[in-house]
Amino acid sequence: MTTDGLFDDLPEGEAPRQAGSSAAEARVSRPARDQIGWEMVDLDQLVSQDHPVRLVVSFVAGLDLSALYSAIQARADGPGRNAIDPALLLGLWLFATVEGVGSARELARLCTQDLPYRWLCGGVGVNHHALSDFRSSHVELLDRLLTDSVTALVADGLVSLEQLAHDGVRVRASAGASSFRRGDRLSKIRAEMEDRVKTLRAELESAPDASQKRKLDRAARATADRLERCRKAQERLRELEAERAKLPKKDRVDPKTGEDKPLRVSVTDPQARVMRMAAGEYRPAYNIQVSCDPDTLVAVAMSVHDTGVDAGQLRPALEQIERRYQKRPSVILADCGFCSKDDISWSHLHGVTTIVPSNNEARRGDLAYATTYKGHMPGIAEWRRRMVEPATKVAYKARGMVECVFAQFRNRGLRLLRLRGRTKVKAEVLLHLLAHNMLCGARLRAAATT
Repeated sequence: MTTDGLFDDLPEGEAPRQAGSSAAEARVSRPARDQIGWEMVDLDQLVSQDHPVRLVVSFVAGLDLSALYSAIQARADGPGRNAIDPALLLGLWLFATVEGVGSARELARLCTQDLPYRWLCGGVGVNHHALSDFRSSHVELLDRLLTDSVTALVADGLVSLEQLAHDGVRVRASAGASSFRRGDRLSKIRAEMEDRVKTLRAELESAPDASQKRKLDRAARATADRLERCRKAQERLRELEAERAKLPKKDRVDPKTGEDKPLRVSVTDPQARVMRMAAGEYRPAYNIQVSCDPDTLVAVAMSVHDTGVDAGQLRPALEQIERRYQKRPSVILADCGFCSKDDISWSHLHGVTTIVPSNNEARRGDLAYATTYKGHMPGIAEWRRRMVEPATKVAYKARGMVECVFAQFRNRGLRLLRLRGRTKVKAEVLLHLLAHNMLCGARLRAAATT
């Protein structure tokens, strides 16, 4: 039967396929990645109210950053593009430190991809150059912020400076063992780099096209940077030679050869020194000293040293605490590595009780403090009597709490330093201490309100 009508061109209908038939094509929802659409996004609603990134913002809002704002040249009535808010840069680094992120490039990538970092930026674009320059250029400010943050906790009665624990930890430097060179090798490298710089500059002047000039310019800058690092290494070598000249002959002469021990300096980081690490190996590192309140774990002072010896560092630590807070602690706890009669005597004369075991206590026990010698320095006899008392041994157990601060360093990625030079290393460590104290302060304030 044929009919002419409206539906003549429709294809013949097919019988419906049975459910579960293998010939039936599966119905799935496939992504349409080329679809253009509008989305309404509320960043503030995407970050929970108890997220740690909100703690960072509130902590930075309470800091005095007027020195950073006064240095900005872009003003309301002047030309130039807007500067990135210093509070934003500091907040990004604090939150990144809490999250264990230490690379400026990685942090810049997270600012475009990770939700908490995007919320923190709030639409402001940042790049790794700005982040890197900010971290390494404001050491004095970070040091002052550490003092201010601890002072606020002390004023609120949350932290006490009466009894402090002090210790040091060695952290690997951003330099390899193969980067250490002797003086004659440094002179040879410097001569080679100077010749290379002259050659590249001559080639740059005669380069035919712009692309070739850019390549030669990059090579010239890299060579000049290595030349500068070699020059700094030679200056550091001369400083070490002057320090070694003051040592007694038995400490600076090799007993096998009878000559002075050869000195080596790293071309990568001239201020790094080879130190014996916790596992017994020797690596380029820095010695980071921290003083903290053992009851709250709040770090109150820090310093960075290029020597692995702790003896003689107790007095500078006490002087730094007094300089920061205009008072000294009543009691200082430290391990046997800090046992120095000069420091113990100085502490006694300045009203500080030192609980520092003798280097021989592990081998001799209380006999390490037994002596009939009467000509002791001031405070040494009192220290000997004090260290054998049971109450002192109980109080000394609190010294181990400073190791918790170092454990937090490790957990947040401070196993290998990313910056070079003692000043920049200090900036990196100060960021870790500020982040640590920020979390401790939030914990203490929450406990005080409950």
